[in-house]
Amino acid sequence: MRIFRLWRVIRLFNEFGVRNLVHEFVTHRAENALLTVGFLVLCVLEFGSLAVLLAERSSPDANITNAYDAIWWVYVTITTVGYGDQYPVTNSGRLVGVVVMTAGVGLFGTLSGFLLPTHSCHRRRTKNLRQSRRTQTIQKPKSPS
Repeated sequence: MRIFRLWRVIRLFNEFGVRNLVHEFVTHRAENALLTVGFLVLCVLEFGSLAVLLAERSSPDANITNAYDAIWWVYVTITTVGYGDQYPVTNSGRLVGVVVMTAGVGLFGTLSGFLLPTHSCHRRRTKNLRQSRRTQTIQKPKSPS
């Protein structure tokens, strides 16, 4: 099954061309920023869980012993929640933890930096709309009675 997925990706690259895909991605950076952050979060989840699992598998005291524990630990670490139920005990596992924490702070900082202008622009438009309604009600001429 995986070979067919890989074949599909290779066929798409051949059909559209790597140059065209890279050019499209570079010219529309702003539109692709959210997709890029999402892709990088998935990469950190996948490679971080594999790395911590490889680092911890040789330790008899390890509490990250299977893929589910590793994915859970990376997800909790990347979001900077850190419940403490799973943690690396080896030095190489802790090094993976440092990389995952740094990547998590960077990626979520980028995500919030991407979403904040959208939110503040909406708030600014709402504030301007309210002010224009107030000035319209104040400036309405009174009808002579």
